[in-house]
Amino acid sequence: MSEAGLAASTIKFYSRDLRAFFRWYEAQPQLTSDPTQFRSADVEAYKDYLTAQRGHSPATVNRILQSLRKYGQFRTWKSGQTHNAAGEVRLARLPLLAKPVVLAPEQQASLLLRAAQRTARHARRDYLIVKLLLQTGMRAGELRCLRLDQLELARQQVRVEDEQGQRRFLPLPGELLAELTTYCQRSQLQTGDYLFPGREGGYMSVRMVQQLVTKLGRACGLELNVKVLRNSYAHSLWQQSGDLALLAERMGYRSMTSALRHIVPPRQVTEGDGKAIHL
Repeated sequence: MSEAGLAASTIKFYSRDLRAFFRWYEAQPQLTSDPTQFRSADVEAYKDYLTAQRGHSPATVNRILQSLRKYGQFRTWKSGQTHNAAGEVRLARLPLLAKPVVLAPEQQASLLLRAAQRTARHARRDYLIVKLLLQTGMRAGELRCLRLDQLELARQQVRVEDEQGQRRFLPLPGELLAELTTYCQRSQLQTGDYLFPGREGGYMSVRMVQQLVTKLGRACGLELNVKVLRNSYAHSLWQQSGDLALLAERMGYRSMTSALRHIVPPRQVTEGDGKAIHL
């Protein structure tokens, strides 16, 4: 898991859940095989145990099932098999949650094209802000304080710190990385400089970031805010990976349970959808 680039905290969660499952498995008299060779029926029985006897919430059960699924992926990769027993067990039904609002791929492309075509004074800065939000999922408060030295170009990633000083590393797609490199060179930014300076060289306010996203969205006939862009990234990542721990790590959550809001089937923004931003 370390080779896969997962954070130490994520690996810790996975390992804890696996140890608990193995202890339960070994305590079952009817299960005599190696616990690492569990079947889907065994995982189903464990799911029932977590719900009926341990009283865990659906969110907690699903987090544990995700850990078993991740181990199942590792096991199939190691053995060359294609069968992931844990992947066959359905997640627990969650209480009805509000559907996150996301942009469809064509809406994202339209937004970026409109931003790239602007000729205003800070057009290039604003374009890169929107693209970073869409392609990394970072928060407005994290983006506004980015400094040049947080761009780790050799590793193709950006280092982000939340309000509690917790660090995480977000990968940068190749095209975005090249555009950021060119932007920094043309802006003659020095180490310690803010990546997207606001007035008088200081960092931008969260309100400024929100306003430029709203302005660009309305130019495309859409009512947007930063949360919609963040939701769009999360939805795309979940569709591509199906990995709840990775989703929680990238989004800056301290528990996988917090990331569950992003796996609810989303609602897409429609033209003139003023209600879309009220989440």
